[in-house]
Amino acid sequence: MPLTQLPTKPVESSAPSTDTRPESVAEVRSDTAASPRSGGLWSKSRELRLRVPWLTFFLAAAIVVTYCLQVLADGSIPKHAMDPVLLAIGMKGEAVFAGQWWRLATAIFVHGDLYHLISNLSFLVLFGFIAETVFQRAGYFALWFLTGIAGSMSQLVALSPNAYGYGASGVAFGLVGALWGAYCLERVPSPTIVRRWSIVILLAFFIVLGFLPDWLHSHSFNAAHLGGLLAGMVLGLVMPIRTTRAPILRVCAIVAIAAIALMGCARIARAKQEPLLQLSAIERAHPDLLQNSTLSPSEMSKLQDIAIHHPELTTAHVLLARAYYKEARYADAGREYSFALPAHPQDAALWNEAGHAFLDAHRYAEASVAFSHYLELILSDSGAAGVNANAAQILQALKSLAQAFELGGQVDEAIQVNRQILRADPQDLAAEESMNRLLKLRASAASQSEPTATAQH
Repeated sequence: MPLTQLPTKPVESSAPSTDTRPESVAEVRSDTAASPRSGGLWSKSRELRLRVPWLTFFLAAAIVVTYCLQVLADGSIPKHAMDPVLLAIGMKGEAVFAGQWWRLATAIFVHGDLYHLISNLSFLVLFGFIAETVFQRAGYFALWFLTGIAGSMSQLVALSPNAYGYGASGVAFGLVGALWGAYCLERVPSPTIVRRWSIVILLAFFIVLGFLPDWLHSHSFNAAHLGGLLAGMVLGLVMPIRTTRAPILRVCAIVAIAAIALMGCARIARAKQEPLLQLSAIERAHPDLLQNSTLSPSEMSKLQDIAIHHPELTTAHVLLARAYYKEARYADAGREYSFALPAHPQDAALWNEAGHAFLDAHRYAEASVAFSHYLELILSDSGAAGVNANAAQILQALKSLAQAFELGGQVDEAIQVNRQILRADPQDLAAEESMNRLLKLRASAASQSEPTATAQH
């Protein structure tokens, strides 16, 4: 049988027959050819999206927009430090403790002036680009807000409840601290050890550079800077980086733990600031304690307790002194004024109040010191504002000082002050009468001392 006539049996194969669906080959080939191309484009676009730090740009833009709103609301260029927007959303302790906890986050976006804004934005953009790449967007977003809130929380602990905290410096220091912690523990891949430690040293230099001005100016550290930095260092040790599996779950767990820690810090802040909050409440309830208001027994008890356990809070001593003076307890009022005066050397009204309290308590030497200091303060104010700006106030201070000298037996000093009063107001009959009485008293004392001197001679 010719070879061409032999029956041919197809070789068994698992591949489908080519004559059953002629179009299937083309489809398979087109699918297999298109798959690598589409996968490559998707991968490249994803890498591009991850490489572009759009979240950093977005957060920086939000800060800039907020500052523009501050300028518009203030209505002046340059704007005032305490503009309406800052007062509305800045971190104020009293408002936070009253339930406005959102201020801990919104305070990040407001700034005091243009220099404050630009300096913070420079750090935020510079280190935000790096942190967004290292910690991925979810981790970076959590890191950004957690360090900012930690900075606000530090201010809540450190500042007076009446003071305002604001600015994104806590975030800036938090990003630097997080990167420093991540590179120190070698969590971030680096080609060489030299490069890694160069980055660590550079970050440490930025940390020192950020704290140095505060230390040189006031020998202290900004609470927001310190709180943000410490929070960032801790978060940098645990926040997932780009090679971590299941980063979202880990970020959620970190945020939950951080929220618990921040609530604990809030309780500590409340306990620390409670005496100041009580003082502020009493001040608001009694703005004119010397004239038209009287403390209740519970308020008096609170003030006494604060003055005993927190003697550094001179406001408690001032309020107690005014309350005692209102009740004619002059000795107690003088004691409380003695505690408060060293902390208020420029408060003219307080020195005048203290002088009258000492005078009524028959502490004439201290009264003359208080009235003398009061006179110096109003004279300096008069020199700055105009020669006759406080003429009546100066005259009244001279009369009080003359009275303190006379009752304290300092005749010569009293005569000298009365002469000043008569030069300022020659028609002052009370000063003239006091002057004549003092001159007679001095003459009588001199005549009595002459026989004694003669006998001794």
